[in-house]
Amino acid sequence: MNAECAQDSRGVGCSVPGVELREVDSRDDLFEIARVWHHWFGARYGPDRLPRELAHIVGWVDEDDAPIDVYAVIAEHETVSVGWGIAVHATRQETLEDLPEGSFDAEELVPGSAGWMQFSAVDRAWRSQGIGRALFENRLRWLADQDPSIVLGLSWERDGRTSRPLFEGCGFHPIEYFPDYYANVDWDRSPCPECGITVSDDEVCECGATLWALDGSDIDA
Repeated sequence: MNAECAQDSRGVGCSVPGVELREVDSRDDLFEIARVWHHWFGARYGPDRLPRELAHIVGWVDEDDAPIDVYAVIAEHETVSVGWGIAVHATRQETLEDLPEGSFDAEELVPGSAGWMQFSAVDRAWRSQGIGRALFENRLRWLADQDPSIVLGLSWERDGRTSRPLFEGCGFHPIEYFPDYYANVDWDRSPCPECGITVSDDEVCECGATLWALDGSDIDA
């Protein structure tokens, strides 16, 4: 984490007046995050089903599921949720299986357990006020306590709009850009609010993504 990022991330709250960050503490919180995750990135959920990462928080997993540690956080203004984020700490083998196929050497990139900046979103009406940055740094602090060898994340990108400044601002290095990332994932990103496609469309999401990495020893540098 660079000096500027480190200085801004010592507290557990948010510098935006009236906005506070808190760890999820209820089933309702988890389903709220699942709903937002589905809206923006197509994560699958239902009345009795949560995305795998969130299911781990409440123990809704099979015995043969790989063990992961999951942290979920919500940004609130009074009683209204305005931002959401998830971070995951996984084994090296689990991480190697989850990495997108690219030209980089995955075995060399991931020497041990890894952290993932899994998902984050901010309500449109509350963007450009520092909430996304606060959620990013809050999750990095949690990952620092898990002592990963590397922290990874995927920045969403489309038509010049991107989340890459969050990664650049906290010392991450770009590994590879995937122009058709969301069209090639093993889950269906439909609908996509950014592409304008709906569930009934035959089209696929055309958003790209960049894989980023930060050495675990640099999180608190």
